[in-house]
Amino acid sequence: MNDNMKKVLVALRSGLYEQTVETLQDENGFCCLGVMCMVYEKETGRELVRDNKGFIYGGDLDDQEGVREWVGLVEDSGASKVRASLVHLNDEGHTFAAIADFIESEPRGLLE
Repeated sequence: MNDNMKKVLVALRSGLYEQTVETLQDENGFCCLGVMCMVYEKETGRELVRDNKGFIYGGDLDDQEGVREWVGLVEDSGASKVRASLVHLNDEGHTFAAIADFIESEPRGLLE
């Protein structure tokens, strides 16, 4: 696991982000990948693609160039060989803390 993903794990456990589903960001908060995007913007100073309301655009990292590589995910959805993707875990109601624990366990195929 790279240092950038470690920063994401801290953010996911911080309690600073409200959780939403089916999108990176909306008026209710962020999905776990949206939190990755926020950490990426903060740490790199690069702005990501946003929709007309100013929210980070997309349902996975496909439209957010550079984020997947920066955090070290293999797939844009955070898929692993062991369990459903990070997108599915988020949308099924797993907390950010539980998702952080899953990432930290480094399941096969999740991280480069």
